[in-house]
Amino acid sequence: MLPFGDDMVLQHGRPAAIFGLAKAGATVVVAYNGKTYSTTANPDPFAVGWSTPLASNSWRVELDPQPAGPAQGNITVSCASCDTNASTAVLSRVLFGEVFICSGQSNMELPLQNTFSWWTDFEETDIWSKANSKQYISNDTDYPIRTLQIGHNVQLRENLTFASPLPSWTIPSYEALKSFSATCWYTARAMYNLQSKGYKTPFGMIEASWGGTIIEAWIPIEDQYVCTNRYCEDYVDGNGLAVGKCNRSHTTVPNEQPGSLWNGEIAPLANMTINGVIWYLL
Repeated sequence: MLPFGDDMVLQHGRPAAIFGLAKAGATVVVAYNGKTYSTTANPDPFAVGWSTPLASNSWRVELDPQPAGPAQGNITVSCASCDTNASTAVLSRVLFGEVFICSGQSNMELPLQNTFSWWTDFEETDIWSKANSKQYISNDTDYPIRTLQIGHNVQLRENLTFASPLPSWTIPSYEALKSFSATCWYTARAMYNLQSKGYKTPFGMIEASWGGTIIEAWIPIEDQYVCTNRYCEDYVDGNGLAVGKCNRSHTTVPNEQPGSLWNGEIAPLANMTINGVIWYLL
């Protein structure tokens, strides 16, 4: 699964990357606003422009820099020689705006609905009661902010795609926001409100978090070479897999393996064009 779909936000003002997988040698054409961008699925990932070898038979194009606001029509991705039933994908209701990745531990994962019910066990009349949370969250649904929640994903190798299916990009609603990161949402709302009067730039917020995890899980395994802590004292093999003490053979918890959450939640996002990252570990 890839982080693209209807209602998504692409970074404005800079060449926005769109990428994917296709049959080796297949020609992929991305069409938007009267212009086409053509490329070939290459079995050599480095030839496609990846900073790390995420996937063979991958492709990547960059749209011309676009102004902030609604897209001028759909974005169409087609692959006539892919020999599949889904050789054309149409991305609708796309916005161009500021794109941020929100990642970290439990404080980033804390859902929006929990910020209103925190005190209900102590004082049922408190203004932030669970009964009021639906109305309060619903008041935020008119913001041009789109959200994508990655969910928990663990992989032993870096990859271009997520191991498990992703939910779709969503337009704000109570059901969509109640489980979304409060920190991520409040940050987007604050940045949106700080803009000057007149047209305001939309925001696309991608949450990739997991409470109670260790920092080593979020760092690429090759970057943990020569580290001085107890988790990683050896290097990796030629395939990027941990060897020796780096594999933490004393634990069977997948999300404690060095690099496992980088591989599963961040690497598939690493080639997106974004404004920045909001990180909250503790």
